[in-house]
This record gives sequence, C-alpha cells and structure tokens, in this order.
Amino acid sequence: MAKTIARLSLDDVTASVKRARKEGEKLVGRLQKDARDLVGKRPLELLDDARKRAREVAKELDQQRTQLSKTFAQRLGTLADELRKRLGASSAQDVDALTRRVAELERQVDAITKKAAQAAA
Repeated sequence: MAKTIARLSLDDVTASVKRARKEGEKLVGRLQKDARDLVGKRPLELLDDARKRAREVAKELDQQRTQLSKTFAQRLGTLADELRKRLGASSAQDVDALTRRVAELERQVDAITKKAAQAAA
C-alpha cells in the first residue's frame, strides 16, 4: 500500500513562515513592553499589584468552585433520581405520603375497635 503524503506548495510554506514571524514579532514586542513597564515600577507597586491580582484570581477560583459544586450536586441528584426510578424504589416523598396514610388508617382502626369494644360491653 502506498501512502499519500500531503505536500504544501512553496507559496503556502512561505506564507506560513511569514505569519509565524509576524506573530513572533508581536509576542516579542509585548514582552518588551511588559518588561519596560515592570522595570519602571517600584518594588512596592509590584508587590501591591501582585497581591491584587492574587486576590482577584482567588475570588474567581472560589466562584468557579461554588458553581462546580452546584452543578455537581444537581447532576448527582438527577442521576440518583434516574437510578431510583430504574430500580423501582420509592422516593422519600412517596415514603412520607405512605407513612401519613398508614397513620390515618391506624387511627381509623383504633376508632372502629373502640366502638366495637363499647358496643360489646
């Protein structure tokens, strides 16, 4: 089996190299500007700036953690409901409703038993 190799034309390669060079020059320019800005700042300004950025990042991470926790809890609840339905198990609400119904029936049976006992006496 012969493998086919995609070949680029010389013009395509030249264009790619030029794009890469322009992007590299932009990156170097940004790095130089950032370095000049840092050199011009006093150490205390740099420290304050770093602390400010660290607080912002910590706040953002905390917000993301909170959102992830909520999403995880919701998905876990959905999966648990799905599993409960597949297994045919009753939900807590179903059990509570049945418990209330049984309690009501017990009260009715007790009332009937008391009336029967009074009638027999």
